[in-house]
Amino acid sequence: MNQRLRFRPFRSVLMLTNLLSAFRLAFSLLKSLGRSFGPLVTALAVVLVLSLGAIHDRAASHTISSATNKESIHLVGRLAMNLSPEQQLLFENKTIALAAITRASDDVISYSCNRDIEKAGIYVFDEIWPSQRALEKHLKTDHFLSWWEWVKPYVAYDLKIEIASLDDFHQL
Repeated sequence: MNQRLRFRPFRSVLMLTNLLSAFRLAFSLLKSLGRSFGPLVTALAVVLVLSLGAIHDRAASHTISSATNKESIHLVGRLAMNLSPEQQLLFENKTIALAAITRASDDVISYSCNRDIEKAGIYVFDEIWPSQRALEKHLKTDHFLSWWEWVKPYVAYDLKIEIASLDDFHQL
């Protein structure tokens, strides 16, 4: 398996969404510094944010089916949050940054987080890891622990997590 970094081109439909998310995250990060920055610094921040999401090693060069094995696991977690609108924006930006760093530096096959479409304040994490060990290693990383320390005070109730072997899933 080739472990060098590769560029993952964005699909045309996702490109605009990723670009808007990158602008929002870059603007939020710059705003949190408490200063006003010019267009050049903002553009550089956007490029940095896009780079974190576009360059990574494992998931860029493999499809989910070819990257999985008998040890692969699928994790689905539901996280209920008590957040003001400002905190929600900050949470989403921190989670976008976490996902970008995780995809770039952790041994993950698929990693996503979405708002629940039926209940406000609920976020659904959908992850595929090559093994339980890879997930446990991720949970000990500085980027995850830093994100979790910020999140913990806003958790409404226990995080609901389901983990199963990919062999337990069948394509319909």
